[in-house]
Amino acid sequence: MNKFCFKYENIIDIKCRYEDIAKGKLNEAQQRLIVQEKELEHLKSQSENYKNYINEIVSEGTSAGTIMQCNSFLEYYRTNIELQGKRIEECKHEVAKRRHELMKVSQAKKVLEKLKEKEKENFLVIEKKEEMDFIDGLVTFKNFQTK
Repeated sequence: MNKFCFKYENIIDIKCRYEDIAKGKLNEAQQRLIVQEKELEHLKSQSENYKNYINEIVSEGTSAGTIMQCNSFLEYYRTNIELQGKRIEECKHEVAKRRHELMKVSQAKKVLEKLKEKEKENFLVIEKKEEMDFIDGLVTFKNFQTK
């Protein structure tokens, strides 16, 4: 009995490596997204704390110059929060792009694996037929010898 050998096995191996690389890139993009989201939460928390601080000093009474300075700090936080939101959107777009790339690579690998399975099934059918022909030949040979 012959051993099954798929002629595109090395291509499947390469596709597996590409898939691993794509998984790594997706994971990196997801980690960057998580970092950016944490940074946004940190900025929001700082902004909220600063708003509370402003409310305290306003209730205690403060000068108009201090309030203007506080407003400029709040504007700084609003700007940074807005920029961070844009960074998060970019990261989400990158994650979606990497996910799509991984899906394409995985799909190409699955196609080749399906082809391998079909060829193996055909190989087994041919092997079984050859085995049956061999057995028939032996039985026929033995029948002619006994006569």
